[in-house]
Amino acid sequence: NTGALLVGQDYGLASAAANARTTSVTVTLGASMGQTSSNSSATAIANIDGIDGGAGNDAITNSNTIDVGWAATVPGQLMSTAIAGSDSVSVGVTVGGGFQSAAADASATAVSDVAGIAGGDDDDVIDNIGDIDVFSSAGTIASSNANKASLSLGVSGGGAAANASSIASAVGAGIDGGAGADTIATVSDIAVDALASSVSSTTTSDLNI
Repeated sequence: NTGALLVGQDYGLASAAANARTTSVTVTLGASMGQTSSNSSATAIANIDGIDGGAGNDAITNSNTIDVGWAATVPGQLMSTAIAGSDSVSVGVTVGGGFQSAAADASATAVSDVAGIAGGDDDDVIDNIGDIDVFSSAGTIASSNANKASLSLGVSGGGAAANASSIASAVGAGIDGGAGADTIATVSDIAVDALASSVSSTTTSDLNI
């Protein structure tokens, strides 16, 4: 390669969002049992390379600048983002025993894998004499809420459970030889920046009267 390369110069290249909400209202004369549940999962993956050799034995030569990825300067402007939300609400009125429960699960995963030059599989020879700048960023938000309220004239049981999983992975490499026996030489500057942000929250309420 002898020309300047600009690849992936934007945010939101991969994004995913999922939201689930379940509501149950029951009025029962006699024993009442049951579970209200909601589940959501969001996954976003961005794989970006300036030069990608792929499978096979490659000979790659670069003599110009390579800029790959987006430098996040504002919160939320990430290359790969995933947001998941889950809400479960159970309300029961029972003349007799009441055994309702509420469960909510939310999972968010975002991956950003960026390389200036990627050799890929097998044996590669990579010669670089151009500056390489790499930026990789990923962010996730997962929120889960479970709420249960039970009014019973009799025994009351059950519960509320909420789980949230939030995983963000930002990987950056100037030159990645990949699998195989590689020969890599560079005489220019290589700069790599990576940013990963992960937030998760859960709330539960269990009211028995």
